[in-house]
Amino acid sequence: MSERYTEEWVASLLDVDSRFGAAGPGELLAGVAAGHTVVDYGCGPGYFTLAAARVVGPEGMVYAVDLEPRMVELVRRRADQAGLSNVAAVASDGTRADLPDGIADAIICVQIMHYADGRRGQAAVAGDLHRLLKPDGRVLVAQWKPKRATGLSYADLCGILSGAGLTASGAHSMTDDLYYLVARRRP
Repeated sequence: MSERYTEEWVASLLDVDSRFGAAGPGELLAGVAAGHTVVDYGCGPGYFTLAAARVVGPEGMVYAVDLEPRMVELVRRRADQAGLSNVAAVASDGTRADLPDGIADAIICVQIMHYADGRRGQAAVAGDLHRLLKPDGRVLVAQWKPKRATGLSYADLCGILSGAGLTASGAHSMTDDLYYLVARRRP
């Protein structure tokens, strides 16, 4: 287990202004509605998990998936403290979530692709996103820009997603270091 999981590091993940600039949960969760099922793939401490749970309401469901057991437990506690009974925290091996195929109306995948083990790992994550997505669903992928050592170019990310059967929209800048795109299943 990594030593980075300190209280300070977790707090930095919840500092929205420094992480996402002007793009807050409202913009990033556009298209998510009451009653939807959302998968927060690589949920970390659950910033998007809790925001999505409020949007989908009691008739919806949010699955918070992470490979780090401490993050899974933290999301459980934060959802309980917030009174959100529509959140289920799920452990993952990092390339396959233990969830049924076609469960998600929307998937949130923020700053995860650089953790995957090279292109093969990134392709496995993209394949799992495709597997989890309903035919008319959408996946939001936010990734570091190439100027960072762990960054991926928009073209590279689109190629990885395309290889898994997903088609991406144009990139939207969030900060100097971060961009996002929305992808859907190819018809």
